[in-house]
Amino acid sequence: MPCTIISNFSLTNPKDLLKLKRIYLLLLFILLVQFIYAQINPPPLSNLRKINISTNEQTIKLDSMSLVPGSVSIDGVSLFYYKVDEVNATITWLEKPNKETVTVTYRVFPYKLNAVVRHLNYDSI
Repeated sequence: MPCTIISNFSLTNPKDLLKLKRIYLLLLFILLVQFIYAQINPPPLSNLRKINISTNEQTIKLDSMSLVPGSVSIDGVSLFYYKVDEVNATITWLEKPNKETVTVTYRVFPYKLNAVVRHLNYDSI
């Protein structure tokens, strides 16, 4: 059966050429849409973050998510210079380092550990 479809198809027939052009345009449109969506930046697959922070403030909020305990490291700064609050994702300087900016590397959970969760809000009734 497939041979009869191919044998009935002719490049000299204007209707067949129109069908062929429509098929090519459809394929081109699908490829263009795929190419456009491929350019949108997907969310990062890693929970590893690396940022530069200023040492001017006493307490610095690193992220909106909670940090993985023990994953925070600051390049060139000893552990005795800062205290990390993993749940609130903050760093508090116990003693400020000599540098103005430092690089902080840490990992985050995909959620905030102390987020307020309510099923019903009875105050609005």
